[in-house]
Amino acid sequence: MNYFLANTFHKKKFSFKKLISIFVIIFIIIVSWYLKNINSPFDKNNSEKINFKIKNGQTAKQIAQNLEDEKIINSNLAFYLYIRLNKLSTNLKSGLYKLSPSENVKSIANQITEGKNRQGIITIPEGYTIRDIDKLLTQEGLINENNFYNCTKTCDFSNFKFLANPKFLEGYLFPDTYYVDPVNFDIKAFINLLLRTFEKKLLAVYEKSNSNRSLNDVVKMASIIEKEVRTEKDLAIVSGILWKRLDNDWYIGADATLLYLAKDKEITKDELEDNNPYNSRKIKGLPPTAIGNPGEKTFNAALNPTETDYWFYLTVPGTGEVKYAKTNEEQNINREKYL
Repeated sequence: MNYFLANTFHKKKFSFKKLISIFVIIFIIIVSWYLKNINSPFDKNNSEKINFKIKNGQTAKQIAQNLEDEKIINSNLAFYLYIRLNKLSTNLKSGLYKLSPSENVKSIANQITEGKNRQGIITIPEGYTIRDIDKLLTQEGLINENNFYNCTKTCDFSNFKFLANPKFLEGYLFPDTYYVDPVNFDIKAFINLLLRTFEKKLLAVYEKSNSNRSLNDVVKMASIIEKEVRTEKDLAIVSGILWKRLDNDWYIGADATLLYLAKDKEITKDELEDNNPYNSRKIKGLPPTAIGNPGEKTFNAALNPTETDYWFYLTVPGTGEVKYAKTNEEQNINREKYL
């Protein structure tokens, strides 16, 4: 009996040692694999720089997978482990990077956690005003508050001949995604970029259209309908309604023009009665300037309105659905029903 127990213990002891040996071997294999993948580049002979974008909010796992998909690193798992083991997950910085397959994981991780050679990504939404853009750039840490706004008033943009007034840029700062140098951000150069993008994307469209409307009027109208409705179909219909009102010496009657100056983004009774030039319910014609910076869809809608029998419209709160009317009586019925 004692011999049996001793023999069993010996076998268990042997099995335990064997198990430890197996674990050690596996551990060595894993560590060797890990070290090889973080120290060896994907292709040491390929020094080509590849544009690699990291978006705001992307996780370490997503970035690792994208790096592997772009053939910049060998293993997304090795990269992810390196980031986690070195507690770098919270240091990942969004932006556009120039990365090479000849760099190893350590080098790449160093660049995207320290922001080296990074181009920042700035997305200006359609309809943003100059004040909105100023606030966005301030929040991104690129400028001090009001620096952008002040430059639109004091910097010289007279070389852009399409501007009705180079001191009033509202409407001409094209909303898009831009890559900037966060370290050497130049406000005037950035505004020049926005104006050149407008010139390239919208001025070219306007010039081909042979429109009998002035560019400035089209920009103003586009900025209004940008704030009034959402869908491409509705943009063109509302554009037709507002142009028709304008051409027939009606008040445009768009709340969006009043909201441009409203301090709390809500229209008060006093503001409705105010004779300021942006009150399109009291003053005929288009406002003195655009009330935001329109995108391509709204610009095209302002340039190519849809003609209908409608004279009135309203947007249903919550759903954004637009209800149209041919007469004031029909409009009042819609108001009772949907507002």
